[in-house]
Amino acid sequence: MSLAHWHSANQTSHASVNITEQLRSITDNDIVDQGWTEDSFPGLEILCTIYVTYAVIISVGVLGNAILIKVFFKIKSMQTVPNIFITSLAFGDLLLLLTCVPVDATRYIVDTWLFGRIGCKLLSFIQLTSVGVSVFTLTVLSADSVQSYC
Repeated sequence: MSLAHWHSANQTSHASVNITEQLRSITDNDIVDQGWTEDSFPGLEILCTIYVTYAVIISVGVLGNAILIKVFFKIKSMQTVPNIFITSLAFGDLLLLLTCVPVDATRYIVDTWLFGRIGCKLLSFIQLTSVGVSVFTLTVLSADSVQSYC
């Protein structure tokens, strides 16, 4: 093997080692950047604030919607067409408050999906159906209100 050939092969080998080291460094940095670091992990105070906020939203929402539904079914004079639509909205809100909001809160605890494939499909279905029914109910409630004025 000639000296020029050996020198060329040595430079190629050295260049491939440098490229390999650079790629390994980039890959290691990407792996570290994808997870929580001390600087990016939310503090305990922030997590507590988030969970207290979720707890208040769920509690007030469930209490208010449950009272509305109870009043609607107990008091006969409240059973009017607009109140039927409002009660339908209350049922939709309850459905979202009891299924989707707690699942959303778990995103702050873990980075992975805990509810499996069926949970993913079911919760997506519940969320989309509930929002669709709410929009439809508000539309019908508006149309009923306009019709009552004409």
